[in-house]
This record gives sequence, C-alpha cells and structure tokens, in this order.
Amino acid sequence: MREHIDHVYVRLIKYTGLFYTIRDLMSWMMLKMFYFAFIGSHLVHLLYGVEIYGNSCGTYFTKLTTLNNKILRILQNQSYETRNILIYIEHIVLTVLTLREFRVLLLMRKFVHHKDKLSNVLITILYQMTLFICMILGIELTYIDTELTHLMAIAV
Repeated sequence: MREHIDHVYVRLIKYTGLFYTIRDLMSWMMLKMFYFAFIGSHLVHLLYGVEIYGNSCGTYFTKLTTLNNKILRILQNQSYETRNILIYIEHIVLTVLTLREFRVLLLMRKFVHHKDKLSNVLITILYQMTLFICMILGIELTYIDTELTHLMAIAV
C-alpha cells in the first residue's frame, strides 16, 4: 500500500511547479478545473479499493495530505499560516482522510441497503469491520449483530 501512495505522490508533486506558474495567469474557475483534472483524478485513483486497505494505517496518508494542502495553498495564493480547513472550504473539496472515510461509509451504506449486490467475501469483510467499529465506538450490537448474523447465514 505504501508503494501505491508513494507512486501517486510522485505523480502529484510534478504539478506544484506548474501551479506556481499559472496561479497568477488564470481565473479562479480555471484553476479549480485544473485541480480537479490533475489532482482530483489521481486522488480518485488512489482511493480505489481504499475500503479494504485504507484502515491499515492512517499515517500512510500524511504525505499525500500535506502535498494536497500545499497544492491548494498554491492555487489559492494563501500563506503557509492559513488554516487547512479554510483552504478546503474555499475549494469545496474533502481532505484525503475524509475522502477515505466517505468511501468506507458509502460501502457500509451499500452493505445495509443493497446486500444483494455485494459478493460473499466482501460481506464477510464488512461484517468483521462493522463489529470492530461498533466495539471501538461502544455501540450496542443487538440490532446490528442480528442483521449481520442473518446476512452471514445467507452468504454462507
């Protein structure tokens, strides 16, 4: 996984010089389009399958998060002291970690509402992840465990 993140990082770092050059030459809307075309597309590529590997270690994403913050600051011509939340709000994008969490939540929604479209292996993984998350958060497992046990019986 770390190799995949490093590969995406190397591909994205090339754009910082380009963005420094064009930030004063183009309108805000054009810069935003460039961000989503060059950076956003790579982040989507990075997040492919993040539901499975993304929970292994959050620190793997630190390098990409820092680079993404830098690129957004360059495009918005903001100083280093500008708070991260402000640059994300201005650009209307999610952080790398929030994108990961969003993808996991989308998968969990599919797990609850569209069980028939998921494979048996994925159902087993989701069952284990859900129990683990509920255990960490201290959520009562009676309803969730009943539904998941029923689903596991169908999957097997």
